Amino acid sequence: MTQNINESNILICGSPRVGKSTLINAICQEDVAKSTQSLSSTTTSIDQYSFENSFGDLTHKTIFWDTPGIDSWHGDDAHHCMIAFIEKIQPICMIYCASPGSFVSLNNLTWMISECHRRNIFCALVCTNMWAGQNRQSVVNELCQILDTVHPGLQSNKEDGIIYYGNVALVTMVNSTEYFYADFGVRKPVSGIDELIFGIAKCLQRDHMFAWLRTASKNKSFWTKMSSKLGDLFNTLYQRAENILEYLFTFPADNQNNKRSINLLMKKTSIDDNNTETVV
Repeated sequence: MTQNINESNILICGSPRVGKSTLINAICQEDVAKSTQSLSSTTTSIDQYSFENSFGDLTHKTIFWDTPGIDSWHGDDAHHCMIAFIEKIQPICMIYCASPGSFVSLNNLTWMISECHRRNIFCALVCTNMWAGQNRQSVVNELCQILDTVHPGLQSNKEDGIIYYGNVALVTMVNSTEYFYADFGVRKPVSGIDELIFGIAKCLQRDHMFAWLRTASKNKSFWTKMSSKLGDLFNTLYQRAENILEYLFTFPADNQNNKRSINLLMKKTSIDDNNTETVV
Protein backbone atom coordinates (compact mmCIF):
# COMPACT_ATOMS: atom_id res chain seq x y z
CA MET A 1 0.00 0.00 0.00
CA THR A 2 1.32 3.43 -0.95
CA GLN A 3 1.60 5.76 2.02
CA ASN A 4 0.61 9.35 1.20
CA ILE A 5 2.11 12.06 3.36
CA ASN A 6 0.72 15.52 4.02
CA GLU A 7 2.79 18.09 5.85
CA SER A 8 1.92 21.34 7.62
CA ASN A 9 4.07 23.85 9.48
CA ILE A 10 3.33 25.87 12.60
CA LEU A 11 5.52 28.70 13.84
CA ILE A 12 5.89 28.93 17.62
CA CYS A 13 7.63 31.88 19.26
CA GLY A 14 8.51 33.06 22.74
CA SER A 15 11.33 33.24 25.25
CA PRO A 16 13.04 30.07 26.52
CA ARG A 17 11.35 28.20 29.38
CA VAL A 18 7.86 29.63 28.87
CA GLY A 19 6.36 26.20 28.19
CA LYS A 20 6.39 26.00 24.39
CA SER A 21 7.27 22.32 24.13
CA THR A 22 4.83 21.50 26.93
CA LEU A 23 2.07 23.32 25.06
CA ILE A 24 2.90 21.40 21.87
CA ASN A 25 2.68 18.09 23.75
CA ALA A 26 -0.64 19.13 25.31
CA ILE A 27 -2.12 19.96 21.91
CA CYS A 28 -0.92 16.75 20.26
CA GLN A 29 -1.32 14.57 23.37
CA GLU A 30 2.00 12.98 22.60
CA ASP A 31 5.65 13.60 23.42
CA VAL A 32 6.64 15.03 20.07
CA ALA A 33 10.04 14.30 18.57
CA LYS A 34 12.54 17.13 18.88
CA SER A 35 15.45 17.93 16.58
CA THR A 36 17.61 20.97 15.94
CA GLN A 37 18.78 22.38 12.65
CA SER A 38 20.71 25.40 11.43
CA LEU A 39 18.54 28.36 10.52
CA SER A 40 21.04 30.75 8.95
CA SER A 41 24.28 32.56 9.56
CA THR A 42 22.50 35.20 11.63
CA THR A 43 20.70 32.81 13.99
CA THR A 44 22.47 29.61 14.96
CA SER A 45 19.69 27.04 15.31
CA ILE A 46 15.99 26.38 15.53
CA ASP A 47 14.22 23.63 17.45
CA GLN A 48 11.92 21.47 15.36
CA TYR A 49 9.15 19.35 16.88
CA SER A 50 7.67 16.74 14.54
CA PHE A 51 4.40 14.93 15.03
CA GLU A 52 2.92 12.28 12.75
CA ASN A 53 -0.41 10.49 12.77
CA SER A 54 -2.00 8.15 10.25
CA PHE A 55 -5.49 7.31 9.10
CA GLY A 56 -5.83 4.63 6.46
CA ASP A 57 -3.21 5.25 3.77
CA LEU A 58 -2.62 8.88 4.73
CA THR A 59 0.03 10.11 7.14
CA HIS A 60 -0.15 13.71 8.29
CA LYS A 61 3.04 15.31 9.59
CA THR A 62 3.00 18.52 11.59
CA ILE A 63 6.21 20.41 12.23
CA PHE A 64 6.32 23.00 15.01
CA TRP A 65 9.21 25.39 14.38
CA ASP A 66 10.44 26.90 17.66
CA THR A 67 12.29 30.00 16.53
CA PRO A 68 15.27 31.44 18.42
CA GLY A 69 14.09 33.73 21.21
CA ILE A 70 12.10 36.53 19.65
CA ASP A 71 12.97 38.76 22.59
CA SER A 72 16.66 38.60 21.70
CA TRP A 73 16.28 39.65 18.07
CA HIS A 74 18.26 42.75 17.17
CA GLY A 75 18.32 44.77 13.98
CA ASP A 76 17.09 44.25 10.46
CA ASP A 77 19.19 41.13 9.88
CA ALA A 78 17.05 39.11 12.29
CA HIS A 79 13.87 40.40 10.65
CA HIS A 80 15.10 39.60 7.15
CA CYS A 81 16.09 36.12 8.31
CA MET A 82 12.66 35.50 9.83
CA ILE A 83 10.87 36.77 6.71
CA ALA A 84 12.90 34.37 4.56
CA PHE A 85 12.11 31.54 6.95
CA ILE A 86 8.37 32.28 6.94
CA GLU A 87 8.38 32.35 3.16
CA LYS A 88 10.13 28.98 3.14
CA ILE A 89 7.86 27.05 5.54
CA GLN A 90 4.52 28.82 4.82
CA PRO A 91 3.08 28.27 8.35
CA ILE A 92 -0.64 27.78 8.83
CA CYS A 93 -0.47 29.87 12.02
CA MET A 94 1.88 31.49 14.53
CA ILE A 95 1.62 30.75 18.26
CA TYR A 96 3.35 33.14 20.65
CA CYS A 97 3.89 32.03 24.25
CA ALA A 98 4.52 34.19 27.30
CA SER A 99 4.23 33.08 30.91
CA PRO A 100 3.80 35.13 34.11
CA GLY A 101 7.18 36.61 34.92
CA SER A 102 8.59 36.23 31.40
CA PHE A 103 9.88 39.16 29.41
CA VAL A 104 7.97 40.31 26.34
CA SER A 105 9.78 42.43 23.75
CA LEU A 106 6.94 44.66 22.60
CA ASN A 107 8.70 45.97 19.49
CA ASN A 108 9.70 42.55 18.19
CA LEU A 109 6.33 40.98 18.94
CA THR A 110 4.50 43.90 17.32
CA TRP A 111 6.68 43.50 14.23
CA MET A 112 6.06 39.75 14.16
CA ILE A 113 2.28 40.11 14.42
CA SER A 114 2.27 42.80 11.74
CA GLU A 115 4.34 40.61 9.43
CA CYS A 116 2.04 37.65 9.99
CA HIS A 117 -1.01 39.79 9.29
CA ARG A 118 0.56 41.04 6.07
CA ARG A 119 0.96 37.42 4.99
CA ASN A 120 -2.49 36.28 6.22
CA ILE A 121 -1.00 34.09 8.96
CA PHE A 122 -3.28 33.67 11.97
CA CYS A 123 -1.74 34.61 15.35
CA ALA A 124 -2.54 32.95 18.68
CA LEU A 125 -1.05 34.78 21.67
CA VAL A 126 -1.00 32.49 24.69
CA CYS A 127 -0.25 33.10 28.35
CA THR A 128 1.23 29.73 29.29
CA ASN A 129 1.78 28.37 32.81
CA MET A 130 -1.12 30.57 33.89
CA TRP A 131 -0.96 29.45 37.54
CA ALA A 132 2.79 30.01 37.86
CA GLY A 133 2.41 33.66 38.86
CA GLN A 134 -0.08 36.28 39.97
CA ASN A 135 0.36 38.57 36.97
CA ARG A 136 -1.26 36.30 34.34
CA GLN A 137 -3.96 38.89 33.68
CA SER A 138 -1.26 41.50 33.14
CA VAL A 139 0.29 39.26 30.48
CA VAL A 140 -3.08 38.94 28.74
CA ASN A 141 -3.67 42.70 28.95
CA GLU A 142 -0.27 43.39 27.45
CA LEU A 143 -0.86 40.98 24.57
CA CYS A 144 -4.24 42.61 23.91
CA GLN A 145 -2.65 46.05 23.89
CA ILE A 146 -0.25 44.90 21.18
CA LEU A 147 -3.11 43.58 19.07
CA ASP A 148 -5.02 46.83 19.62
CA THR A 149 -1.96 48.63 18.23
CA VAL A 150 -1.60 46.37 15.19
CA HIS A 151 -5.37 46.22 14.53
CA PRO A 152 -6.72 49.57 15.81
CA GLY A 153 -10.06 49.27 14.01
CA LEU A 154 -10.79 45.68 15.00
CA GLN A 155 -13.35 45.07 17.73
CA SER A 156 -12.46 42.19 20.06
CA ASN A 157 -14.95 39.80 21.64
CA LYS A 158 -14.60 37.18 24.37
CA GLU A 159 -15.93 33.63 24.26
CA ASP A 160 -15.04 30.66 26.49
CA GLY A 161 -12.18 32.60 28.02
CA ILE A 162 -10.66 33.46 24.64
CA ILE A 163 -10.41 37.01 23.33
CA TYR A 164 -10.88 37.00 19.56
CA TYR A 165 -9.76 39.71 17.17
CA GLY A 166 -11.94 38.75 14.24
CA ASN A 167 -10.38 35.90 12.30
CA VAL A 168 -6.86 37.27 12.48
CA ALA A 169 -5.76 36.71 16.10
CA LEU A 170 -6.72 35.56 19.57
CA VAL A 171 -5.45 35.89 23.14
CA THR A 172 -5.95 33.31 25.86
CA MET A 173 -4.49 31.61 28.97
CA VAL A 174 -3.67 27.92 29.33
CA ASN A 175 -2.27 25.49 31.84
CA SER A 176 -0.60 22.75 29.78
CA THR A 177 0.15 20.38 32.67
CA GLU A 178 -1.21 19.95 36.17
CA TYR A 179 0.20 22.64 38.46
CA PHE A 180 0.84 21.90 42.13
CA TYR A 181 1.11 24.56 44.83
CA ALA A 182 3.39 22.73 47.25
CA ASP A 183 3.02 25.36 49.98
CA PHE A 184 -0.76 25.04 50.04
CA GLY A 185 -1.25 21.49 48.80
CA VAL A 186 -3.46 22.77 45.96
CA ARG A 187 -3.52 21.28 42.46
CA LYS A 188 -4.63 23.09 39.33
CA PRO A 189 -5.64 20.84 36.44
CA VAL A 190 -4.80 21.18 32.77
CA SER A 191 -7.03 23.93 31.39
CA GLY A 192 -7.61 26.03 28.29
CA ILE A 193 -5.99 23.63 25.80
CA ASP A 194 -9.21 22.31 24.24
CA GLU A 195 -10.59 25.83 23.92
CA LEU A 196 -7.35 27.01 22.30
CA ILE A 197 -7.41 24.19 19.73
CA PHE A 198 -11.00 24.99 18.83
CA GLY A 199 -10.40 28.74 18.83
CA ILE A 200 -7.59 28.43 16.31
CA ALA A 201 -9.56 25.95 14.18
CA LYS A 202 -12.62 28.13 13.79
CA CYS A 203 -10.54 31.12 12.69
CA LEU A 204 -8.49 29.34 10.03
CA GLN A 205 -9.42 28.98 6.38
CA ARG A 206 -10.75 25.57 5.36
CA ASP A 207 -7.56 23.77 4.28
CA HIS A 208 -5.57 25.16 7.19
CA MET A 209 -8.38 24.26 9.58
CA PHE A 210 -8.28 20.65 8.37
CA ALA A 211 -4.49 20.52 8.80
CA TRP A 212 -4.78 21.97 12.31
CA LEU A 213 -7.47 19.48 13.33
CA ARG A 214 -5.35 16.60 12.02
CA THR A 215 -2.62 17.81 14.35
CA ALA A 216 -5.01 17.39 17.30
CA SER A 217 -6.47 14.09 16.08
CA LYS A 218 -5.12 12.14 19.09
CA ASN A 219 -6.40 14.62 21.64
CA LYS A 220 -9.41 12.72 22.99
CA SER A 221 -10.22 15.43 25.52
CA PHE A 222 -10.59 17.98 22.73
CA TRP A 223 -12.84 15.83 20.55
CA THR A 224 -15.02 14.89 23.51
CA LYS A 225 -15.26 18.25 25.26
CA MET A 226 -15.67 20.34 22.12
CA SER A 227 -17.96 17.97 20.18
CA SER A 228 -20.94 20.30 20.44
CA LYS A 229 -18.95 23.30 19.23
CA LEU A 230 -17.40 21.20 16.48
CA GLY A 231 -20.92 20.24 15.49
CA ASP A 232 -21.81 23.92 15.21
CA LEU A 233 -18.59 24.59 13.31
CA PHE A 234 -19.36 21.85 10.78
CA ASN A 235 -23.08 22.61 10.93
CA THR A 236 -23.93 19.14 12.20
CA LEU A 237 -23.34 17.34 15.49
CA TYR A 238 -20.79 14.53 15.38
CA GLN A 239 -21.14 12.19 18.34
CA ARG A 240 -17.76 10.53 17.80
CA ALA A 241 -14.41 11.97 16.79
CA GLU A 242 -13.89 9.29 14.14
CA ASN A 243 -16.76 10.69 12.07
CA ILE A 244 -14.85 13.91 11.47
CA LEU A 245 -11.42 12.30 11.32
CA GLU A 246 -12.58 9.91 8.60
CA TYR A 247 -13.13 12.89 6.31
CA LEU A 248 -10.03 14.76 7.44
CA PHE A 249 -7.78 11.81 6.67
CA THR A 250 -9.44 10.11 3.70
CA PHE A 251 -7.19 11.50 0.94
CA PRO A 252 -4.04 13.61 0.64
CA ALA A 253 -4.52 17.24 -0.33
CA ASP A 254 -2.86 16.87 -3.73
CA ASN A 255 -4.89 13.81 -4.73
CA GLN A 256 -7.75 14.30 -7.19
CA ASN A 257 -9.94 12.08 -5.03
CA ASN A 258 -9.45 14.52 -2.18
CA LYS A 259 -11.51 17.10 -4.04
CA ARG A 260 -14.44 14.70 -4.05
CA SER A 261 -13.84 13.73 -0.41
CA ILE A 262 -13.65 17.33 0.77
CA ASN A 263 -16.62 18.25 -1.39
CA LEU A 264 -18.58 15.46 0.28
CA LEU A 265 -17.59 16.87 3.66
CA MET A 266 -18.71 20.31 2.54
CA LYS A 267 -22.04 18.90 1.38
CA LYS A 268 -22.59 16.99 4.61
CA THR A 269 -21.71 19.99 6.75
CA SER A 270 -23.32 22.64 4.53
CA ILE A 271 -20.09 24.60 4.32
CA ASP A 272 -20.12 26.39 0.99
CA ASP A 273 -17.02 26.17 -1.18
CA ASN A 274 -17.36 27.36 -4.73
CA ASN A 275 -13.97 25.99 -5.69
CA THR A 276 -14.82 22.30 -5.24
CA GLU A 277 -16.43 20.16 -7.88
CA THR A 278 -19.96 18.83 -7.47
CA VAL A 279 -20.37 15.38 -5.99
CA VAL A 280 -22.48 13.16 -8.19
